[in-house]
Amino acid sequence: MRLLFPVSILLGSILVVTSADNTHSRRAQFNSGDTSPDPDETDETACALGDDSSCPKCEDGKKLLRVLVHTDAYPGDLSWSVEDLSSHQEILSVGSGGYTAGNTAHGHVMCVPEGRRYKFTIYSPEFTNFHLLPVHNHQDALFSWSQEGLCSCSDSGLCCGAEFSCGYYKFIYDDEIRVGGGKFGYQQSKILGSPSYDDGELACVFGDEDYCPPCSENEKLMKVLVFTNEFPKETSWSVVDTCTNAVIMSVAEGDYENKETDYGHVMCVPEGEYKFTIKDAYGDGLDFNYYYYSFTYGDQEASGGGNFKYQESKTLGSPSDGVCALPCISGDNEFCPSCSTDQKLMKVLVSTDSSPEETFWSVHDTCNNNQLIMEGGPYIGHDKFEPISEVMCVPASKYEFTIQHN
Repeated sequence: MRLLFPVSILLGSILVVTSADNTHSRRAQFNSGDTSPDPDETDETACALGDDSSCPKCEDGKKLLRVLVHTDAYPGDLSWSVEDLSSHQEILSVGSGGYTAGNTAHGHVMCVPEGRRYKFTIYSPEFTNFHLLPVHNHQDALFSWSQEGLCSCSDSGLCCGAEFSCGYYKFIYDDEIRVGGGKFGYQQSKILGSPSYDDGELACVFGDEDYCPPCSENEKLMKVLVFTNEFPKETSWSVVDTCTNAVIMSVAEGDYENKETDYGHVMCVPEGEYKFTIKDAYGDGLDFNYYYYSFTYGDQEASGGGNFKYQESKTLGSPSDGVCALPCISGDNEFCPSCSTDQKLMKVLVSTDSSPEETFWSVHDTCNNNQLIMEGGPYIGHDKFEPISEVMCVPASKYEFTIQHN
């Protein structure tokens, strides 16, 4: 076990069983449902197995992190590490060859700062064929449900015969738990914890209303959270008002620089219908399910992650008061605003070219000191060759429309 910065930890040694007879005896005890650690097990292993009385007491501001690895028949092949995603530093690890005892429980515990995410990754040097089977049920509430384990198999596909043994791992942070094993190929990762709030927007996204902006009566709060993968610059996203096709929030490809990092974005928006679209330049989405996004509008929420290939979209809300500019301009009066007798309906439709970020326009009332009535653009983050529309009721007058392209 290797520690890369000072922490509070209860130290102990790894259990090594050298006798073949003892190994078989150990396996029989473990699979029988006996939760009591063997007499030669360390306090760390007992703690990782669920015996809280063997765990260190963490000071304020820290929480207990536990790793339990129950080795299979080839313990020397395994290695693993725990990374603090706030600092991207390895804080705990066992290297290849660090385990010499097969079919043995190895526990590792430490107190770590709260308000952070931690990533556990287990490695195997060869793509070994693993199969799942039910194993030991712990009586402690923390492990009260049946776990799935892995077992090393021969080329014939036989598994857990007399010459084979079963194993699994558990990664625990405070009261969160992830288990794994099975056929994970060369490596498998699990992420636990929640981030500290580096800025008000992220705090708002994670539910701290003191950091959220106050919205007016006809507005709702919109939140976007993206937990980036190992290639953050490939990710981009936008939120579009479906009634105007105008982009109201966006992050361009290359804007996210930090891997495995939470990014939060919030703003108050008029009541309406909004479409969130996330894209990946490489075409493998966010890679794994522990990288994700969430899109919230008022009390509605949609989320996703994993491999969505090149893009994925979620739509929330509904057109406000039945007014929607695109169908109105297309001739469906049902979606047009109702103008008073002294007003007329103004419609603007702009179809962008290959550089929407260079297009902007305005409408001025030339009979009223050239007062600005409507404007749009530049359309940063907007898709190419897509229509954008606006409609509104205006007083009878003379108006000048100006469009520019830089």
